[in-house]
Amino acid sequence: MTFLLLHAQTFDPAPYVAALAAERVEVRRVSMPGELASGETPTALVLDAGSRDRFPASALRQFVNRGGACLVLGGPDEADLPDRVPEEVVTAFLPAEPGHRQFLIALRSAFREGAGVAGEDNRRLRGGHRDPRIAAQAAPACR
Repeated sequence: MTFLLLHAQTFDPAPYVAALAAERVEVRRVSMPGELASGETPTALVLDAGSRDRFPASALRQFVNRGGACLVLGGPDEADLPDRVPEEVVTAFLPAEPGHRQFLIALRSAFREGAGVAGEDNRRLRGGHRDPRIAAQAAPACR
C-alpha cells in the first residue's frame, strides 16, 4: 500500500525523503484548500506555522471528514497547539523541527487514523454496517 503526504511550500520534506520512500509515501505539494484530496489512499497533511492561513478550519474539517489526517507543526515559540487550529482536526502536534522518528511515528498514526475513517465510510456506503447504531444512522440516507 502507498500513502500520500500533502504539504505547503513552507514545509521542506527533504530531511525525511529517504525515510518516506522506505515507507512508500508519495510526497505532494499543495497550495490551496481545493487540493486537499483524500480517498482510497491514506493521506496526511503537514500543517506548518507558515501554511496555517492558507488552509481555513472549514477546509481542514472537510479534509478530515473525508478520511484525511492533519499533522500540525508548531512554530518556533509554540509549545502547544495554537488556539486558531481546531483541535478536532489534529492527529498530532509536533515541534517545528521534529526528529525523524518522531515525525514518522506521527505520520504512521495519521495514516492509520485516516484509513480508519475512510474504511468506515466505505463500509457505510457498501452496507457492511458492523455497529447497529451506525446502520440506524445511515439507513435513512440510503433509502
